[in-house]
Amino acid sequence: MVSKQFSPKTIFAGGSGSADWLASVAEKSPVGIFLIQNKIFRWVNRRFQENTGYRSDELIGKPSLSLVYPDDRALVESGVRAMLRGEPVAPYEYRLVAKDGHLTWNVGTVTPFEYCGGRATLGIQMDISRQKQAEEALRQSEDRSRIIIDSIADAYYEVDLAGNLLIFNEPYLKLFGYGAGEMQGMNYQSYVDKKNAAIAFRAFNAVFKTGRPIDRMEWEIINKSGETRHVELSVSRIEDGRGKPAGFRGIISDITARHKAEEAIRRQAFHDPLTGLANRILFSDRLLMAVKRAARAGQKVAVMILDLDHFKEVNDRWGHAAGDALLNQVGHRLLSLVRDSDTVGRHGGDEFAVIISPIHDCDDAKQLAGKIIEALRRPFLLENREAQVTASLGVSLFPDHGDHFEELLRKADAAMYKAKGQGRNRYAFYEASANQRQAKGNKKETVGRVSDAAARNGKAKRSS
Repeated sequence: MVSKQFSPKTIFAGGSGSADWLASVAEKSPVGIFLIQNKIFRWVNRRFQENTGYRSDELIGKPSLSLVYPDDRALVESGVRAMLRGEPVAPYEYRLVAKDGHLTWNVGTVTPFEYCGGRATLGIQMDISRQKQAEEALRQSEDRSRIIIDSIADAYYEVDLAGNLLIFNEPYLKLFGYGAGEMQGMNYQSYVDKKNAAIAFRAFNAVFKTGRPIDRMEWEIINKSGETRHVELSVSRIEDGRGKPAGFRGIISDITARHKAEEAIRRQAFHDPLTGLANRILFSDRLLMAVKRAARAGQKVAVMILDLDHFKEVNDRWGHAAGDALLNQVGHRLLSLVRDSDTVGRHGGDEFAVIISPIHDCDDAKQLAGKIIEALRRPFLLENREAQVTASLGVSLFPDHGDHFEELLRKADAAMYKAKGQGRNRYAFYEASANQRQAKGNKKETVGRVSDAAARNGKAKRSS
């Protein structure tokens, strides 16, 4: 039995003069349009024929689901029923089998339609195969990118312009100690202190403005357990399709172990291995800096050298281990008496040195020297045994006793020996000897005489 052919004008006739216009629109529509009644095609437009590869006479009378890929038929039927019931559902996607056998991806909608006194379905279909191919290519590209990102040994990150985390890999989670759900969308300010947040802002802002990446920048983060980690990161700008900044990406390397090793080397080079106090090299450098700052500000610096009295007796009586323990306790006691801006050092043996900077006048140095002598008089506990020692302490002042750090150290050392000579267990300030004072006076007098003679000679020449 041959199915009856229907024209668009017959289908869209509504008793008005608009039938021809509607028929023309349906036939020339850029999307596929079809009419189904009793589950067979009753009419299809030109675009639907082009999309499927079938002519109109090949489609009319053909079951509508026969073109649908078998795996998608249940989905199509479900979507059609929902739409015909008036439920708010999105257009359904499905695959059609074209006449030549290749599959095309389509998106469709249907609506109830009255035709020849019976219920029918008017459908609209759009071929989205190219869009699907692009989506698949993008998905494969993203999969490849994901594989590459996950293969990176270091932490990889991508953030938006506000610093909210968008993309990361497993090493990133391991470094910060968070789960993927916790990390997603987290802002960088959540895992750094204020100082490092400011460092990051300046760095990212520079990359944002100039477009020039940062290859290596040291930074500190705080992981979930509260532990501070030292890291090295790179930053480059992400741009959108119009070349506008859209975010940042980079790699973060954990350099905590390296940082600790470098710090250990620095400490070994500049700190006493027994007490952890500044050694001679660091102490001299700190004194040089203190003198320069005080000279610029018009302030004073006190330099103290102290030597423990009768330290040899502790070593001889209880051994070197007890002596080392005593030196450690002396160091801690000295540190408890000074400010963060001051420096305590050990110059070897039982000799210690202190820089007090800045001070207002000589009285500040006298007060601290007295406190140190008093503090070191108190007994030290060494393995449940009390040890009693005292100290002899010498003080020199900048600029009163010199303007060079080596001179200040030498004069503080001379003052310390003066305290020992006066009976130990006391402090003494540097004082020039009578001979030195006389030599200094003679030098001033000689300079004065030379100056007077030069003045007289100059006057004689001018007169002549």
